[in-house]
Amino acid sequence: MNKESDAHVPEAQASEVYELMEVDEDTDSEEEEPLTGAEKKEENDQQPEVEQKTLPVAASDPQPEEVVENVSVEASDHQPMSEDEQEILSLASSDHQPMSEDEQEALPVAASAQATSKSLFKLAMDTSINQETIATEWVEMYKESRSTALLRLMQFLVEASGSQYVIPADTAAPFKYMDILLAATHHFDCARKLYPLVAKEGSCIATKLCSFTQCLVKAIDTQGEQPMSSNVFKGFSSFILVFSDSKVRAFRHTSTLMGLQWMTALLAMEEAEKFKKLTHIWRRMLYKLFAPRRLDSVDAIRCLCCSEFLLWLMEYPAKTFDLVDSHMYCLFEALHDTSPQVRECCLVGVSRLCTTEPRVQRACLQLVKKYKQSVLLIAVADKEWLLCELAIRLLMSCLRDSPGLLSDEEIATIEGLMFDQNRGVAQAAAEVFVHQYLHRKEDEAKRIGRVVTFFKRFPEHEHAAYLVDALIERSNVLLAWAPMVEMLLKGEVEGEKEQQQHEDTIIIELLTHAVKQAITGEIPPGRYTKDLNKRAPMAWAKQTATQILAPVMAKLLRKQKENIVNLKNLLELPQYFELEAEECVEHLPQLIKRLQNIFYHQRDLSVIRTAAETLEKINMPATWQGIKEILSTAVTSYRMELRDWYATARTQATNKSRDNRLIERLQVVSVLFRHFDLTKCQLLPTALQSLDQCLSEADGRLPRGTIHLYLEICSHGLMWEQRIIMKDAATAEDIQERCEGLKATLTGVIRMAFKVIKSMPNRSFPYALTTICDLFVLFGYHLQQHTSAAVRSLMYQPTIEDFELLEAHLMMHLFEAEEPKELLQEHAFDELHKKRQALAGYCKLVAYNVVPVMRFRFVLQFYDKFYDAFGDLMRSAMEKALDVNATNYGMTLMHTCLLVFSRVMNGEEPLEDLLKLAKRLAETLSGDLLNSRKGVLALHRAGIYFAAQRQENSLVGSPPQSLLYLSVLEKFVPQLLSQDKIVILKLLSEQIPAELPSCRREEWKPLECYRTALELALKFSCRRAEYEAMEQY
Repeated sequence: MNKESDAHVPEAQASEVYELMEVDEDTDSEEEEPLTGAEKKEENDQQPEVEQKTLPVAASDPQPEEVVENVSVEASDHQPMSEDEQEILSLASSDHQPMSEDEQEALPVAASAQATSKSLFKLAMDTSINQETIATEWVEMYKESRSTALLRLMQFLVEASGSQYVIPADTAAPFKYMDILLAATHHFDCARKLYPLVAKEGSCIATKLCSFTQCLVKAIDTQGEQPMSSNVFKGFSSFILVFSDSKVRAFRHTSTLMGLQWMTALLAMEEAEKFKKLTHIWRRMLYKLFAPRRLDSVDAIRCLCCSEFLLWLMEYPAKTFDLVDSHMYCLFEALHDTSPQVRECCLVGVSRLCTTEPRVQRACLQLVKKYKQSVLLIAVADKEWLLCELAIRLLMSCLRDSPGLLSDEEIATIEGLMFDQNRGVAQAAAEVFVHQYLHRKEDEAKRIGRVVTFFKRFPEHEHAAYLVDALIERSNVLLAWAPMVEMLLKGEVEGEKEQQQHEDTIIIELLTHAVKQAITGEIPPGRYTKDLNKRAPMAWAKQTATQILAPVMAKLLRKQKENIVNLKNLLELPQYFELEAEECVEHLPQLIKRLQNIFYHQRDLSVIRTAAETLEKINMPATWQGIKEILSTAVTSYRMELRDWYATARTQATNKSRDNRLIERLQVVSVLFRHFDLTKCQLLPTALQSLDQCLSEADGRLPRGTIHLYLEICSHGLMWEQRIIMKDAATAEDIQERCEGLKATLTGVIRMAFKVIKSMPNRSFPYALTTICDLFVLFGYHLQQHTSAAVRSLMYQPTIEDFELLEAHLMMHLFEAEEPKELLQEHAFDELHKKRQALAGYCKLVAYNVVPVMRFRFVLQFYDKFYDAFGDLMRSAMEKALDVNATNYGMTLMHTCLLVFSRVMNGEEPLEDLLKLAKRLAETLSGDLLNSRKGVLALHRAGIYFAAQRQENSLVGSPPQSLLYLSVLEKFVPQLLSQDKIVILKLLSEQIPAELPSCRREEWKPLECYRTALELALKFSCRRAEYEAMEQY
């Protein structure tokens, strides 16, 4: 290794090293707490005056004359040391007695052994060697030669920090720690900013460092004599303190880790008397190491300090409480830290301290009261959900011991978090609610009433499913279904009818969501949780729900028949019944009669759809006769209404009530056709004829309000016909003629849907577009994989004109109608739902490779602008397209950017918008770089060729007209693999020469920035050597 300039490093060289390394200026220390009189006397007794010497230079590396000059200049210009530095250096120089003659004789032998064997750091990192053995051997070495052993220990810290410096073997005590620090700084590999603790295997190295430190302290304690242990602990701690105050992050981080572990290991000493004699050393490290480093500019260092401080209090409260109680406020000040990791560490630690030794517990509770607002601020407003959850749980644990800790307003604020999007936060808030209102032994009806009252206090929150999800695992109040049913069936009280109806609505909604979650284990849509997996169903829930609800379901439906919301929620409950149960089978006929009544009299579409879903769920041999009667009645009623409509249409021009009755009957048929096979009723041919008549301009045409319903019936009919044919094809039946007829019907329906779009583009949105997209997918390329030629013939091949019409219709309604912010307003919810429904239909075509992915660029050009409204839908389709063909997807992104780039060049859009879009698109390639490799390469290659194009009449020295496009490619550089960056860099040099003209350099800036991004990425990659070789070539 290089050993030049071992003694002193010139200030100019040191400053150069600081510039190359990651340097932090904020390393000011706090004032040290004065030592007690006894500690001062003990310290003075162990500090005999010694002669101060400079660090010797290795004999094998003589210094050149110019270096000697630099050293003298540096010495004359050196800034005076602070009082803290003087005190540390004074302590360092006095830590070691002058060597005896035996030690001086043993020094050369030990030095040669150091040169020929592994360093202490490498031995400690070697998993094949027992660290306790290494520590024992070091103690034996110390007994033979103190200086040699301490040199190896100091070298351990230097090497662990990542410096290549080797302390000369003939360095004698007293050691000049500051000179060692400067020399070690100078010998850093400045081309790389990584050091062991932040490298890829950094966590493993840190673990081994901590383990070895503990083994070493234990060996010194058990095998060394008292003067030896005192000298070693004092000397090496002084060395650590000097390094921990360095401006170089690597030294500061590594020495802080070792110093804190050193302090922890001292606390682990079994004999209290030994630790008592070393208390002054421990206190010095507390004030000189912990106190300043807890305010360090590096997040990892601050986190180390907080976590180790908490460990001292939790593991060794008897020894440490009196030493650190005045510093416990640091944990609460850290709640304002900018690092989420530091705040998390403090919240977790303080929560644990509240359950430890009584003295610590009382001190923590007092500090929680003092810093209550800080904890509340994290609980309510922190951006990190985990920290919000931890803060609420901390307040909850303190509430048990101090009920008056929070005011009513503060408790209400926390309880409102049960509606939070994050499940952990909501459940933590639910614990507070349960503690405040549900922990008493009361009648279940009263407990349910408390939940209802709470729900009424938050009218802005309409998501009862979130409240149920928060409480269902924290209290059984929402599993008390029998009391809920009793409350719903009780008679109305005069003068309280309106209030009781409101409460019934809340109870029914809570009951429905509680039954659903208990039986299915599904978490409400939109609620975030760590694993996103549904929870295990409650084993008893399905049987209990059936026993309690099945006998009274018909009564509840009859009582709530006028309330649409209640009726819809109640109709969902039978979907979770145990249909084979005796209670259910006995009462199913009554339920089917109520459903038949709903289909015939109900007008609300959401209620009809829920009723149809329930009818499908309870479809079994015991109920088929009743279901068949409902289906037959619905079709017959529609046909009778249609016949009456035609009869009256000849005599009357317009009759809204007549039109509405036809639409209502048709609506029921359409909903039922979605869940049941009605192909034998021949609805598909008649629906197609009726649809054609709706679009005609002749007198007596069917009302326009039936168009979307006839399209739905046609779509459902085609789906059922295809399913039947696929089933018959498996039994080798002759289906050729049926397939030809179905293909003709399919073509007719699609042509009719396009006709709807052309004739009424506004009124047909989005149902005509979604119908077409669904049929394109249903009769798409997957049919080509079928073994039957007749089935393969059913595949529908859309034309370019079809795609262009769909895209124009989509653009007109999605991206040209309103501004993105307007779509996110509450009043625009229904409109946003329609637009998302239409876009989801088109995204299906991309995901299933029905439409060429290149056409998706017309939608993707709005990806960033409409990200909040449609970003999730586009991202899902993009991920599917990437899996289908990465190269095509990469070219699609390139052409997407080109669409916007053309507008930028024309001055229609700012460049910043294009760069934001490019950055957003690049994120879709970052999930799996290997999977997206071909696409990223294709994007960069095509982009370079485009940017390098020149016009025939371009001036010499002028950049290509589209050179600015390289600024877009720069956003995709992080997605390139290291080996591909070299390929792209070579291609760039071939297409656009590296030598830039001296004039007009500003116009060439995109090329410089793009090339610099590639080069910087290569300099810090595993292909660095290959890149340097390419540069030389």
